[in-house]
Amino acid sequence: MKHIDISQALNNQIPIVDVRSEGEFAKGHIPQAHNIPLMNNEERKLVGIEYRKQGSQSALNLGYKLVGPKFAKIKKKLKDISHDNKLAIHCWRGGKRSEISCQLAEEMQLEVQCIQGGYRSYRRWCRETTQKQRKFYVLSGATGSGKTQLLYLLEQQGLQVLDLEKLAHHKGSVFGGLGNPPQPLQEMFENRLAQKLNTFKNEPIFVENESRMIGKLFIPECIFTQLKSHNVLYIELPREIRQKRIRKEYAHFAKQDIYACAQKLQKRLGGLRLQNIKRSLELGNYDWIDILLDYYDRSYAHHKQKYNQRIVNKFCGDSPRQIYGKIINWLPQIAHS
Repeated sequence: MKHIDISQALNNQIPIVDVRSEGEFAKGHIPQAHNIPLMNNEERKLVGIEYRKQGSQSALNLGYKLVGPKFAKIKKKLKDISHDNKLAIHCWRGGKRSEISCQLAEEMQLEVQCIQGGYRSYRRWCRETTQKQRKFYVLSGATGSGKTQLLYLLEQQGLQVLDLEKLAHHKGSVFGGLGNPPQPLQEMFENRLAQKLNTFKNEPIFVENESRMIGKLFIPECIFTQLKSHNVLYIELPREIRQKRIRKEYAHFAKQDIYACAQKLQKRLGGLRLQNIKRSLELGNYDWIDILLDYYDRSYAHHKQKYNQRIVNKFCGDSPRQIYGKIINWLPQIAHS
């Protein structure tokens, strides 16, 4: 059995097996890991109770009694997941569960690597990776300016892009969950964020300006602070273009879903505006978009004043693609900044 650290495990091109319980795995895990629990949720609970009552040896004996009958199935699963007879294994902290699982893998003639420190060391790696200083260029602009499309176009060009909304499965506003899969748990969001950051070189990273929260998830403080202190590229599209973009992006959703989202803004919109939104949806016109644009434009102006970010350039145009061309033409200046 070979012991490796978490950095080696993430760089190796071999399967990673997480032998923690399904409940631990669901809360948070290495994104590319496979879950083969040595003990399931109930078994882990029973062993924990035994440990507190009778001590470690008694808990170990109970653990073997519970999982021993499953060893043959676990070995088969480890063999099936291995690649070229190789895999890496971890539990919470690189303890007994990893040790037993690695022994089972070796009995199947697999070349197994045990990840030192387990998932706990991975979470430490995530925090350290996230806290590194990076050179962000922050795309900022009013709602409907096409910032997400710009990120896509820049990434297609081969530039480094951090799409926080994609990682969060949410577009940021109260309407941001429409059409998106359920959001991950906070821990998984942080894990995926760290691994994305780890792929970047020491070059500019383009990211969209965000509030502290994206849906129910919060941006780690170290990243949020950097976004608010880094270079801003201000994007400006005419209001009528932004209105059309929002119509295309959201108007096809069920009216009751749109209104349910708008209700979350009741205290800020006020009863009259909310009623006007409801009436507009019922009549089938798009006045509700103008009401919401008024609200979000005021909110954006307040946000802009609050953080006073440094705007390094302003790009105006009639479409995100037009603005993308202007940004590409401007890029050579970054090398001299």
